[in-house]
Amino acid sequence: MSKTLAQQIESGQTVQYAIAICRVYGIGWVNENQGREAGNGLIRDACGVICETFKHSPVFRVAGDKFAVIALGHDYEHIDELAAAIKKTISKTAMPAARSSPAA
Repeated sequence: MSKTLAQQIESGQTVQYAIAICRVYGIGWVNENQGREAGNGLIRDACGVICETFKHSPVFRVAGDKFAVIALGHDYEHIDELAAAIKKTISKTAMPAARSSPAA
């Protein structure tokens, strides 16, 4: 079993990684106009997109509308392409109301 990231860093091993913060815009608008259940669905959908895109890295929900990814290995090496893939997915699937909300 491989060492955890923390163990690798503590042992002085060189580790290449990046931290990506993904914010889900429009949650407040969706909660206010379509209800919390719809807002929760938006969070679940966003998490699914992030986790499916960064398949080789841990993803954490760090705030109500934010996720953090610790991009490692393949995901680190291809982070620009993966970020572009998320943007492309969002542009195809985002709800029109969320795209035009003041937070978007």
